[in-house]
Amino acid sequence: MIALKKIQGNQLRELLSSLMRVGSSGAAIWERESFTVEASTESVAVKLRFGSLCFDHYVCSKPTRTWLNLHHLDGMFSSTDNDKYLIMSAVTSANHQATNMYFVYEHHGTDMFMAETNLRGGAIPHHHRDINDSELCYQVAVGILSWEFRRIIWHFAKPGTQFGDFLLAIL
Repeated sequence: MIALKKIQGNQLRELLSSLMRVGSSGAAIWERESFTVEASTESVAVKLRFGSLCFDHYVCSKPTRTWLNLHHLDGMFSSTDNDKYLIMSAVTSANHQATNMYFVYEHHGTDMFMAETNLRGGAIPHHHRDINDSELCYQVAVGILSWEFRRIIWHFAKPGTQFGDFLLAIL
C-alpha cells in the first residue's frame, strides 16, 4: 500500500519541470522513507527525492517502482490550488508490470473532494540509468531557488554535455 498526503499541495508545483528537460518519461520510486522521481539520458541522470517528512502523511508498505510520463505527473502536482490538499495513492499489479496512481484534491478544512484522477505507470525500460546512491562520492546540502535549479538542469540537459549523476533531496 502506498499513500501520501501533502496539506499545502501547491508546494509541489513546478518541481518536476527541470526533470522534464532531461526526459519526458521517468521512474517514480516509492520506498519506506521517500518518494523519488528519476529522469535520465546518456549523459545526465537526475533524481528528485522527497523525504517522507516532506509529506503530512506518508505510508509505503512495499517498495514500488514504475515508469510514467513526467508531464502527466507534473500536471497532477501543478493542478493543486493553494487551498487544497493533494492525496496520492498507488496500487501495483501482481506481476509488477503496471502501477495505477490515484490523485484526489481535498479542500482545506472540509470533507469535500474534487477532481479524482488517475495515472497509469508501466515497467521501467532497460535503457533507464538507475542512480545508485551508494556510488555518490559527495553529499552537499544547499538551498537554492527553484528557478536556479531549473537553470542548472537546463544547462546540463543540452545534448553533448557530459555530467555525472545529480541528486536533489527535499527533506
